[in-house]
Amino acid sequence: MTAIIEYGWLLFVRTNLVLSTHAGCRAGAVIPPPDPDSGSSDHDGEDVAEDAIEQLLGQLGISCVTDDGSCDIDASVSGSSPSELITCSTTLTYDSIVGLIPVPSELSTYSISRMEIQR
Repeated sequence: MTAIIEYGWLLFVRTNLVLSTHAGCRAGAVIPPPDPDSGSSDHDGEDVAEDAIEQLLGQLGISCVTDDGSCDIDASVSGSSPSELITCSTTLTYDSIVGLIPVPSELSTYSISRMEIQR
């Protein structure tokens, strides 16, 4: 019974981590690139993706707001048009519920999306 509870919770957290990372990366992929005439080279997609992942995890009760190192969210845009990509990764320290069953101490996932609007 202990193993069912522990592994059930582990799979729940892992599945939601994967889905949140994918959805956040997708949110960052649909942001238009900066206008070349504005002189800015920073792409807002990275910030949008990180904020979306943080918000989605927060809705599940997984806090990534604190700077205690238990959660790390990273998004980066790479490449050039027409093959510009955004890569998102999330790493979360997993705390065992029961502590009697061996489980990983860290869960990690990543997602890659092609930028929708490219110049």
